Amino acid sequence: MSASAIDRTGFSREHGAIEERRANADQVVRGPDTQRLWRDPGLLTFLGSGAVLVMSWLAALSGARELSVAGYLLSTAVGSCLFFGRALAQLAFRRKLTLDLGIGAVIITSVLSGELALGAFLAFVYSVTQVGGGLE
Repeated sequence: MSASAIDRTGFSREHGAIEERRANADQVVRGPDTQRLWRDPGLLTFLGSGAVLVMSWLAALSGARELSVAGYLLSTAVGSCLFFGRALAQLAFRRKLTLDLGIGAVIITSVLSGELALGAFLAFVYSVTQVGGGLE
């Protein structure tokens, strides 16, 4: 083994590669370190948006228009808070247009055009992509 193959800690490159493969094998067996599902902000956002959407729909069926409008707006805000905030940050700091920004624009357009239920439903459906860390 040549002197150039040994790093400052005294380990050879082969030893480092073996340790890396061993760590990768352990991760495959055990799986990646994941947090508990109920602590996933994407899942909580999805469930919260869905619950408020269902309650708003029931309020609309019962004739409580003001309550349903407030509920649809709340469901839209809850469902889009994770992905739309990240999309705005990507646009502002990296000057990058993402799918999240496009979906956010569609949601805002539907709400501004008076289709509150549609905007809330779109935010709810797209918020499922944030479960487990979101789309990359």
